[in-house]
Amino acid sequence: MLELCQDIARDKTLAWLEESVAQIRWGSGGKHREPIRDGLIVAVFRHYESRAVESKPLLHDHAVVSIRARRPDAKGTWGNLSEDSILDHIVAAGTLYTFFFMEEVSARLGWAWEPREVTPGRRPVMEIAGIDQRLIGWQSTRHQQIADALPDLVADYEERQGHPPGERAAYALDCQAADQTRPPKRTVTRSLSELRDGWRRSAIRAFGACTVYRLAERVRAAAAAVWARVRPVVDIALAAVDVAAVVYVMRGAFKRRHLLAEARRHLAYALRGRPHQPGLDEQIVRTVVDDYTRPVGRWMMTADLRALYPRDTEDQTVLCPLTRNRSAARTA
Repeated sequence: MLELCQDIARDKTLAWLEESVAQIRWGSGGKHREPIRDGLIVAVFRHYESRAVESKPLLHDHAVVSIRARRPDAKGTWGNLSEDSILDHIVAAGTLYTFFFMEEVSARLGWAWEPREVTPGRRPVMEIAGIDQRLIGWQSTRHQQIADALPDLVADYEERQGHPPGERAAYALDCQAADQTRPPKRTVTRSLSELRDGWRRSAIRAFGACTVYRLAERVRAAAAAVWARVRPVVDIALAAVDVAAVVYVMRGAFKRRHLLAEARRHLAYALRGRPHQPGLDEQIVRTVVDDYTRPVGRWMMTADLRALYPRDTEDQTVLCPLTRNRSAARTA
């Protein structure tokens, strides 16, 4: 059933990239850009395990997108995708996939979701409520390897730049830590049934049969508790304020796609997997852009603090931390 949820979430996300993001380019410097015709050409490869030295379950897909696509002209001639249109929206696509996957799991299995802080100081991630934390740690060996390598990289960055890494730099350091700790690929392949048997035996040895075989029961009980206390209601106006404030504090200046990714994170937290009205993320973004931002260039915008905090703008103790120079080095 989880694989079906994965299939649906992946396909919906790829459909969004096809319909709303992908562009084909032509002309000198690719100056002409239009939506593609007849969709993307995508090859999907499914993996069931992580690359940790000791194999652990990690259901995920690799989607390889062809650069070739058809132009929206009468002949449907072929050309090249504008790859930056796809790459620029990777984070927004990732948050959309998570949102869809949560929704499918909750609808088909009756499970709920809760936020959990994985890395101190970073935004929490949404995880299935009721999963024993020991099982999460047992599965997340790669995460621990990356976490162990990260402090040295962050320290080097701070020494060079004179300030802690921002969101973009922190993501780049995470990728660097992942590359440095990546184990070699295994040359001996095993069937899915062999993998499942091995994972089950390993988990039982580590945590006992009761923890493993009563997992579904505990998850259903936790879901009932979550639904009893969390009301899955979205207030567009309040969501827009939250999204604008978070993206501004994280980035200072931003583009529409940054708001879209944050709107999807907000909905994932607010709904916890409950069904959503299609287009709700776009409604939040439109409200943010119309009511709580101002332009700072041809493509960039920033938060309109007087609209966000109409009662506080005379208080400089409120405005100063929000309008700090993010490029300046921090002093001791």
